[in-house]
Amino acid sequence: MSDTITVLHDSGEVAVSYDELVKYHDKNHWGGVALAWKIIQLAAEILNENKALDRNLVRIRTGLNPPGLVDGFEYLTRAVTRQRLVVDPSLNQGPKSPFGSFSFVIGYGDKRLGLQLKEGLLPDDFATLGKKCQAGMGSEEEKSRWVGIKHSLGDVIMDKAPRELFDIVEQP
Repeated sequence: MSDTITVLHDSGEVAVSYDELVKYHDKNHWGGVALAWKIIQLAAEILNENKALDRNLVRIRTGLNPPGLVDGFEYLTRAVTRQRLVVDPSLNQGPKSPFGSFSFVIGYGDKRLGLQLKEGLLPDDFATLGKKCQAGMGSEEEKSRWVGIKHSLGDVIMDKAPRELFDIVEQP
């Protein structure tokens, strides 16, 4: 795993470390932060021959919008600020989350990459448990389990290469 992702910014290259990304978010939705990191790594590899992505050319459609994922995309690409991130409920083919579906389309210039989180990486009750806890209706045990799942998911994601996490799919 690379310790940094380099992106091109109007003022030149910016090397961003994973630790900076985690500090920016605060670790509450660590799985989403890790997911954004791996998606951008894979996008740079496939869409730009492993070269730094120009933030001005990155566009993101996502089937979900948890805070960690959105913060990760924003810090790495500025897609939120530049209005190049669209939450699209029609991207609903991937595994489910309390926030939607783990489906993504990353645009870079005239290229596009469709991704879905691979099946089997999440507990079977991930979406249901998360929705219950997000609504404030989870028991103390369920809330504790939910927090644990989110944090362990970050570890699982960061321990894998991006291609181990995602299926490359046709973009809708």
